[in-house]
Amino acid sequence: MSRRLAWIAERLSSCSVALDPAERLLANVEGPVSDELRAALRHPGQNASVLLGLVQRPEGLTVLFTERAAHLPHHPGQISFPGGRLSTGETVVAAALREATEEVGLPPEHVTVAGCLDAHLTGTGFLVTPVVGFVAGSFEPVANPGEVASVFEV
Repeated sequence: MSRRLAWIAERLSSCSVALDPAERLLANVEGPVSDELRAALRHPGQNASVLLGLVQRPEGLTVLFTERAAHLPHHPGQISFPGGRLSTGETVVAAALREATEEVGLPPEHVTVAGCLDAHLTGTGFLVTPVVGFVAGSFEPVANPGEVASVFEV
């Protein structure tokens, strides 16, 4: 592992505990907070995870993104990381790797998981945990048209 990748992995392993996801979301709200929002934050709907894929290309690291298909019921057309809901008994890491396989054809064996970032509560009721993983540079994404309009790297 290169020095840069080792540094990233070390930083992820030494992260401090952050604020509760609901508190973090409320800290960004300007103005009064409605009773409906407070009630929704007390009962987040669904656990989810995403893969923040750092692809090891010859020119340097890139970040893997998808454009969600326009027909999807949640977040259609949005730019996102591959990911989705956790299945019963599934870990955030397993879900992120499964979803990346389903959405962009990324085999789990091409990913070295470095760690997780703080979970984020979305306005639509998902508690999303980003999983950071180093992706082998030989990976060539293939978009699943049922879920993904396009795949790109930045």
